[in-house]
Amino acid sequence: MVADLGDGYAALRPAVHLLDKADIAKLNIELAFPCVWVSPWSPTDGLEPLRHSLVLNAITTDEDLIDDLVNEPTVTNVYRGHHRTYHMTPAMPHDGYLADS
Repeated sequence: MVADLGDGYAALRPAVHLLDKADIAKLNIELAFPCVWVSPWSPTDGLEPLRHSLVLNAITTDEDLIDDLVNEPTVTNVYRGHHRTYHMTPAMPHDGYLADS
């Protein structure tokens, strides 16, 4: 995760965190550098592990699940299937405009 830039400088590289289960405590950690959490999920886990997601990609044909995710107020962006999760209007930052705060 840490790249040595020389002369005593370093940079944090993007990180991929793989989980073996939908652990809510770990999934809700927000770090100060680019990272992604990858976790298995099943309908029996419910929506709780998916809440508070900045970006969520659902690879499913379950229309009810998609509706539930889109209607979940703590999920910021929902993508379905094979789509780049950074795809949006070029004028909109991923977390909204500063004036929206």
